[in-house]
Amino acid sequence: MTALCKIAAPLLVVSMLCLSACSEAPDGKDEILANLYEKRALEFEPCERASTTQAASLVSESRCMIFERPENPDLADGRQIPLQVMVIPSLQSNPVLDPLVILAGGPGQAATELANLGLIFNKIRQARDILLLDQRGTGKLSPMRCAEAPEKLTDLSTRNLLKLQTKTLDTCLSEMEADPRFYTTDIAIQDLEALRMYLGYKQLNLWGGSYGTRVALAFLKAYPESVRTIILDGVAPAAITIPLHIERDASRALERVFEACDAEPSCSNHYPNLRMHFDDLSARFEKPQIISVTDPVTGQKLTLSADIDWLHAALRSPLYGRMTQRLMPFIIEQAYAGHYAPLLSVSALDGGINSAMFLSVICSEDVARISQANFDQAQAQPYIIKSRQLNIPIIEACKIWPSRALPASYFEPVVSDKPVLVFSGASDPVTPPAWGDSILPGLVNAQHFVVEGFAHNTLGTRCTVEMITDFVDTANFSALDSSCLSNIKRRPFFIGTGGSQRHD
Repeated sequence: MTALCKIAAPLLVVSMLCLSACSEAPDGKDEILANLYEKRALEFEPCERASTTQAASLVSESRCMIFERPENPDLADGRQIPLQVMVIPSLQSNPVLDPLVILAGGPGQAATELANLGLIFNKIRQARDILLLDQRGTGKLSPMRCAEAPEKLTDLSTRNLLKLQTKTLDTCLSEMEADPRFYTTDIAIQDLEALRMYLGYKQLNLWGGSYGTRVALAFLKAYPESVRTIILDGVAPAAITIPLHIERDASRALERVFEACDAEPSCSNHYPNLRMHFDDLSARFEKPQIISVTDPVTGQKLTLSADIDWLHAALRSPLYGRMTQRLMPFIIEQAYAGHYAPLLSVSALDGGINSAMFLSVICSEDVARISQANFDQAQAQPYIIKSRQLNIPIIEACKIWPSRALPASYFEPVVSDKPVLVFSGASDPVTPPAWGDSILPGLVNAQHFVVEGFAHNTLGTRCTVEMITDFVDTANFSALDSSCLSNIKRRPFFIGTGGSQRHD
């Protein structure tokens, strides 16, 4: 988890601005579309670009606005929170009124930071706008943000991390001008529906990745008539308590790495003792180890004290990506030989997550439903990834973090006949295919595709993008060609710094 408050300047009135690359609404446009053009002309302004902005040219074509919402939906006149909105306009001057909405993951990732998906979904953009709304608690306008501890960590033990976490959260809550109880999914979907109505869109096509799938399913349950299609990538349904399954699902992904390496001659020949070396490495770290590494960001030499909790938590990180999974045998063997720089490099990747918003969702929606008996049962399982740093810090944080009881109906399965396209990465360490299967009984018009060779999220292939494009275009499965999925295979493992011995 990584992630003060910035007050937006008054919105500029730009009378010549139109998101469909025209100077004014065309003659004959129906009243709804005419009203949409008018709002865009009066309330949207150019989107901010920074040196780190991805797809800067696409962002320059887009338009942004601030959408204010009550923090507590029961107090309409209470504190208001600003939400960043971005519209990547359709390439045609007469777009259909059901945009593609990007729902970010995390929880805690800002949707507007995924504007580069507009390039991936360029064909969808031919006829539709792409709409991005930063979920409450995310992005540059978030009223709650926990600053990272200033001291440099050298003791990576769970005990030390918990001590530091408590200090950080206490400080964060004392300085925060926000009520964390109202930054949950059930309220966030109210924001999205209010924005749909305000902008005049008839229905929405929702694409959600990871936690974004939970948002999409909650929206479908609450506002079925506002949904045209849904695409889910890496399903994280509300019924699943994430911290309870972290070790299990990561262990499954690592087992698949071992099996795949054994089946791949170049990998098995180069790393014939991979599984045994992983076991020996784990046994070594049962006692705290002093390791020397170079910080991949600063280049400074570091001396760290680390144990099995740190090791297994760090090894889980590269399991997330299709590319970084290819590095796993190399990373394990390097660590076994006492070289920890490769592991440190991939475990330190920052996902741009707002930790405060993360806790608001996880504490109210997941941890609140974990009984001690269920937790003890999960902890007793002989998973190969066993780390208290994967669940204990979250559970302990939720003893401090304000939470709110959600209605039982929120956690009930979604029942709908709306078209839902589901993807899962075959080797996903956090939202495995079983989670995608779990939502199908209530969705009578859904299909689930498991993509071989992929981990968390499956957009990195033309096949899935084209399937999504056709699905949004037609809103049915009859014309959907999934045969291309059979051509997708796991890519070969890296056997050194030079990569693999074969190419695909």
